Amino acid sequence: MLWPYIEQVALYEGLDKEGVVAGSHPSTQNRNLLTKTLVSVYYCPSSSISPFATIQFAPPYETVFDNSGEFMVASYVGISGAVDDPAGRGEDEVLRTDDDNGIRSWVGMLVANEWRGIADCHDGTSNTFIVGEQSDYMRVGGGQHIRSSNYGGAWVGANFDVDLPADLTLRDMSTGDYITTSGIVTARYPINYSKTSTVATFPPGTYYHHYANTPFLSAHPGGAQFLLTDASVRFVFDDLSFNNLAILCVADDGLNAPQF
Repeated sequence: MLWPYIEQVALYEGLDKEGVVAGSHPSTQNRNLLTKTLVSVYYCPSSSISPFATIQFAPPYETVFDNSGEFMVASYVGISGAVDDPAGRGEDEVLRTDDDNGIRSWVGMLVANEWRGIADCHDGTSNTFIVGEQSDYMRVGGGQHIRSSNYGGAWVGANFDVDLPADLTLRDMSTGDYITTSGIVTARYPINYSKTSTVATFPPGTYYHHYANTPFLSAHPGGAQFLLTDASVRFVFDDLSFNNLAILCVADDGLNAPQF
């Protein structure tokens, strides 16, 4: 839906909007349209990761990436909230646990299967992150591993368990209901976590690409780029405390925004 506003009208008009866009079984029209298609505004030119990444590097985690190198993997992801909630709200209020995939929040600005408008940004559009950067590798166990929340490519969204209704929202789910999401993340770790500290194994919620808590990772030294809900972009240093990061990732905690 954004393509006509970023000089991608031809791409938008060529899309089969009634068919599956990407993932495992896109329509033939969409597969032909989107295979190896790079929308440059979604890709960080400083990234050392191919925009059509196909593999996670370094044993023992060398695994074929489900995207199979067909659809673009974006350098940026939407933000759906944070763990722990900075206002002290817990499970069933703002968070949903999937025992396999991590913890998801629904109090950020970009949430699976829900619509958010400016009026939902109660903490103020200049005080709330809506998109963060994931343009570099995680460093885990002495190796480097592609970690982007764009599971299956930049055009994929949420996928609920086959036994769950398609219009289910996170707040309606039961603890442990299975959901995969692409393109959004619930903040759980500091910026550049695993690059600025030693991590022997994958932290909870980060093992696979569709897990909920992949850190914000940047190829830039010292921090990462974030988009605020007022449409401004800021470089945020990775010495920002996680609590302050969480405040900025949640749209309705009622707390004073930190300096960043």
